[in-house]
Amino acid sequence: MCGFVGFIGDFDHDLLESSIRSIQHRGPDDIGSFFNAENSIGFGFSRLAIQDLTKAGHQPMMSDDESVVIVFNGEIYNVNYLRDSLESKGYKFNSTSDTEVLIKMYLHYGLDMLNMLDGMFSISIWDSNNQELILIKDAYGIKPLYYFESDNGFIFGSEIKAIMSISGKFNTLNKDALMKYMTFLWCPDNSTAVQNLYKVNPGELLIFSGKNLKEKRLWAKDFLSSKTKLKKYSTSDYIAEVRDTLKTAVYNQLISDVPVGAFLSGGLDSSAVVAFAREKNPDIECFTIEQVGGVDQGQASDLFYAHKAAKHLDVSLNVVSVDSYQLIDNIEKMIWHLDEPLADPAALNVFFISKLARDSGIKVLLSGAGGDDLFTGYRRHALLNYKRILNPLVPDVFLTYLSNISEKFNKKNHILRKISKVLSGVHLKDDDQIINLFKWISRHDLVHLFNREFTENINLDLIDQPMKDYLSGISDSNIVSRALELDRRFFLPDHNFTYTDKMSMAAGIEVRVPFLDNNLFQVSNGIPMHLKQTFFQGKWVLKKAMEGTLPNNIIYRPKTGFGAPLRRWIGHDLKPMIAEYLSDKNIKERGIFDPKMVRNLITNTENGRIDGSYTIFSILCIEIWCRKFIKSASI
Repeated sequence: MCGFVGFIGDFDHDLLESSIRSIQHRGPDDIGSFFNAENSIGFGFSRLAIQDLTKAGHQPMMSDDESVVIVFNGEIYNVNYLRDSLESKGYKFNSTSDTEVLIKMYLHYGLDMLNMLDGMFSISIWDSNNQELILIKDAYGIKPLYYFESDNGFIFGSEIKAIMSISGKFNTLNKDALMKYMTFLWCPDNSTAVQNLYKVNPGELLIFSGKNLKEKRLWAKDFLSSKTKLKKYSTSDYIAEVRDTLKTAVYNQLISDVPVGAFLSGGLDSSAVVAFAREKNPDIECFTIEQVGGVDQGQASDLFYAHKAAKHLDVSLNVVSVDSYQLIDNIEKMIWHLDEPLADPAALNVFFISKLARDSGIKVLLSGAGGDDLFTGYRRHALLNYKRILNPLVPDVFLTYLSNISEKFNKKNHILRKISKVLSGVHLKDDDQIINLFKWISRHDLVHLFNREFTENINLDLIDQPMKDYLSGISDSNIVSRALELDRRFFLPDHNFTYTDKMSMAAGIEVRVPFLDNNLFQVSNGIPMHLKQTFFQGKWVLKKAMEGTLPNNIIYRPKTGFGAPLRRWIGHDLKPMIAEYLSDKNIKERGIFDPKMVRNLITNTENGRIDGSYTIFSILCIEIWCRKFIKSASI
């Protein structure tokens, strides 16, 4: 797990060192660089040493004949199998690092090697024989990778701030992307808040020749649609397959030359991962967070369940206690590390837990991320399942009436707020129903928040288009299955994995996600939906798989989010910060939002007319982000 930056084109190679130092938090153990003046290729690398702690694992790494140079961020879990296979073909190794295995895999198989890798990775390869620069991202988008297109060529890297260290602060905002950040709190496609700055999509590879993008394709297309077909199809077979495959995934991801710990919230997913990890490592250290002052009304604290799970599994639970002032004091730091104006304060939880783990001598944490996205688990999955069954029985006119009346509910009452959220899109059909459940603001309210000049020539249809385009290629008509596809393709990589990677790496911690193991992913693809989401129960097959290993009061506990008491913050603790950053003067000077409409948003949220807390926080995050990444005050 590390960080890298590089370029191909006419850029000052002297900036490589300062650029890599801007993300040295990702790899405080070592830095390195490579520059080829003839081809205008530069690589910079910061290393978090996890496998092979010696200098033999130094990057950038060259092939023995120096024809291939690689920088690699991530972990390959089947590295020992791949190394053995290459040795049987006559290859010799100078290290036990997975980076050297990748180089020799590329020399032997070319890009066909990608289908053989089980791991999380972003990779950059300079192939001097073919005069090509190659960027590759893993199938699930676990590890971040960005690239910036300019007249001088391309800059790429693990984080945007590293790219900015070479390009300088950015000039132009991407207005369409800002609309998406405001709608979803994150941006569901390959765009970012900067024009010509892109994310490499999950399972995608790009090939550059000189200053030209020669090829861009989805290398993981066939893999992502593949399913494990069992010889038997009984319910008990599916349950056993989930259990066995998850256990193997956790075992495989314990590979490390440094101590491995785990997140433990006391939820099903993290508890399942820890249950299997402790079979291999009974002394595994686990970590969680206590939010001093409590959570928002209608939410529940995880800490009680984390202690229950730790006691049952007989593992050590380390708790970091953080109050609202500590969290709020780190919002600016959060935005800097996120690189994007992602408006989810849960990112701060990851940072504080990761910092505690690093201070405790841990460099790797296992996470339960992905369980909800593979097996169902979010409230939207249950809601869509109810709608699938009930909508045909209810007249459209009544559904429209329910949607309209829900807007008038008092949003200060957490029960009415949740009912309003459920009913707000109940009249929508097909894929519009699914997409609406990812949104935090309606199209009508959104456009009125922006400065009128800023929204000129904006096509509001583009907000939903990436999700609609993706769903158009999905043949499964089950509405919950389609929602899971959006979770896997957008919500996980563009939101969850982005903030988990950035905030854990801010503390020098690698996070691994066993639920996104190749075999487990294919097993989950082959499980019928009625075994994932029943009428009353989400993640049914996974819960059954963990019976006997975890207590029922962990398996069947109420679902809670991994967030912060944002609604309380907006009304109290965050008020001074909001008053400063979102003053009429600052809003007007920035030129993105309408000062009057922002003021109305804050007032209406305070009096309970609307639930605008996350929208206010999103505007705040955009303003902070602009100050750190954009050249001018006025856009």
